[in-house]
Amino acid sequence: MRESSRIGIGYRRFRFEPADMRSAQAQNERSEVKTGEQCIALTIADALLGAAALGGVDAHFSSDEDPLTILRQSEKKVYFSGYEIVNIDISFGPHSALDKPAQEVLSDFRRLLFIKSEQINIKFLPVFDQGSSLLECQAVCLLGGKK
Repeated sequence: MRESSRIGIGYRRFRFEPADMRSAQAQNERSEVKTGEQCIALTIADALLGAAALGGVDAHFSSDEDPLTILRQSEKKVYFSGYEIVNIDISFGPHSALDKPAQEVLSDFRRLLFIKSEQINIKFLPVFDQGSSLLECQAVCLLGGKK
């Protein structure tokens, strides 16, 4: 049997509430995220589901579900579809929207997704407009498996 690789892309963009840079209002379907980590979790979940051809986050979960729970459940859906995570590459900005240092955030995601440190990476998007109120995240996920 042949092993296959699949690639998925996730993208999320939220507008910050001007009074509170830790809470962001969605420009699309999801109403709100409270931290940068939640934005990253939703983006990774979208990339995972897309790579496994399972649709997107909004097809499986309601907008009021916790983003970390969504990510955990998305990983399970991918696993039970016969795939495993090979690599996740994340671009995120602004860096200041994270509640923890980047390495700690990555460590949290590694534990949640059952992957090794060399399987996940984060880069920070440049902030061109210091007055910008956008929170943006992109993730590319490579899956392997499916016999």
